[in-house]
Amino acid sequence: MADILWDLVAIRDYVGIFITWFFVIAFLYNLSASINSPYKNTMYLSGIMMISYTLSTLFDMVIVSHLNYFYFDIATLIIIFTFRYYSRSPGQDHELYLDLKV
Repeated sequence: MADILWDLVAIRDYVGIFITWFFVIAFLYNLSASINSPYKNTMYLSGIMMISYTLSTLFDMVIVSHLNYFYFDIATLIIIFTFRYYSRSPGQDHELYLDLKV
């Protein structure tokens, strides 16, 4: 039973890389979609998420606890909210503004 569990730990790296590729593809899609658009907030958000989750794959899961991943996610959220605060236009003082178009 222990051998099966250690084999599952061995595929952890491949699953992490696979998930990181989803963030890279989301960033590249938003980059290509926002080239001719003045609204680039979704591209910046996907870039922040891509960098965050790419850097989090550098942690070794055997040595590092899940609490460190929690701290890393909190730091990512702080970066996102700081970006949202400083990227607002002067006319958007207290309203939530999303750049989603249907």
